[in-house]
Amino acid sequence: MFSIVRHSRFGFASACLLALAASTTTRAAEIQANVRTIGPESVSGRLVGFSLVEGVAIRVDGETQRIKADEIISILIAHPTGSTGEAVPNNPSGNGNTTIRGEVRVDLNGGDRIIGRIVEGRSEHFVIQSTMLGKVRVALDNSARMVWSAGDNAAQRSRVIRFLRGDGIEEDAVLAANGDIVRGFITSLDPEGIAIDTPNGDVRIPNSVAVACRFGKSSVKDAARLRAVFTLSSTERVTAAGLEWADEYIEAKTPDDERVHFDLRNIVRIDIAGGRWNWLSDAEARSNDLFTASGQSLMGVDWPPMMDRNVMGGPLQVTGRTFEHGIGVHSRSSLSYGLGGNYDELVIAFGMDDESGSLADVDVSISVDGVEKLKRTSVRRGVLCGPFRIDLHGASSMNLQVDYGENADLQDRLDWIEPILVHRRLLE
Repeated sequence: MFSIVRHSRFGFASACLLALAASTTTRAAEIQANVRTIGPESVSGRLVGFSLVEGVAIRVDGETQRIKADEIISILIAHPTGSTGEAVPNNPSGNGNTTIRGEVRVDLNGGDRIIGRIVEGRSEHFVIQSTMLGKVRVALDNSARMVWSAGDNAAQRSRVIRFLRGDGIEEDAVLAANGDIVRGFITSLDPEGIAIDTPNGDVRIPNSVAVACRFGKSSVKDAARLRAVFTLSSTERVTAAGLEWADEYIEAKTPDDERVHFDLRNIVRIDIAGGRWNWLSDAEARSNDLFTASGQSLMGVDWPPMMDRNVMGGPLQVTGRTFEHGIGVHSRSSLSYGLGGNYDELVIAFGMDDESGSLADVDVSISVDGVEKLKRTSVRRGVLCGPFRIDLHGASSMNLQVDYGENADLQDRLDWIEPILVHRRLLE
């Protein structure tokens, strides 16, 4: 074990951009968007304005509607055919897998993601050449995990998933193609490989051998209350604490006051975090002592819930669609949350994960303060149920239950899909 603490040195909360993608032109009149809010209906129309202070202005049937930023969940942007910028050809399912030989995907502590080739490296940071973002300097402090293209093939994928889950050890670790795991403290990363300080001395692992690596605990800056998370067509993500709308681009201000220009043609989704809602899978929803989770098969095998993954560790996939947020469970499962009267509503969908088998069959129920509010029996693969809206006004607790169905616990892998808690509106 190592007691070395990595200090923050470079970058904004996720990374510091050294160069920006080339500017191209897209008229605002061409940008059609679907805005999902905490309300029951989404709004589709022409996006004419967007900021974290004033919210969204969207033109629908000749009239402009304004939506407060803290009530927005996400904005999906639909570009005209042929207008989307040329992207790094990653897996279009959006699960973040890299497919080009020599590329690396870097997931950062704040949830951001950079994809590209490592072109420079020093003891405190490394530089990635990204198609969408140009050269991006990433601090080792801010890195959470990395996957090389070699770890994206079928032979390595399950091994990489197990490795990235961690094993309770807080030090850095590198997974090699032959299955060996080297533990220690990563001191540098460059185009040739990784240097890691181990109990047996310094070890150099070539990038051609590395499959994945994960970093131990690092200090993370407090996130801005309201922030926008941009997802690009390359599946890369960058967080902004402020932004300004222009006719041809969005200028985003990072948490460290760096300014980044995004070509609108490369933005496919904008998620708003820190508003009147949070994902049920976020740590905030599980931060109090009243959260309990249990999952156990008929034979007594423990199946802990997986946050933003299915219960096997893979992407959340129901009816052929891939979802980024949710909770994967196995029957019998019980998730209990303490609410403290702080929420107005739960919005949630669910379905059997596509990885479950033809025998999968479960009963699903949601209870609030011990009173059953929703029940579905014989939930099987191939159906997405919901979204449902559950009233939580004044509620102190809720429980999400998945029970054995027709075939006991055989192949029962259910996903709670895009569940959000809507915070109680306070008097201003």
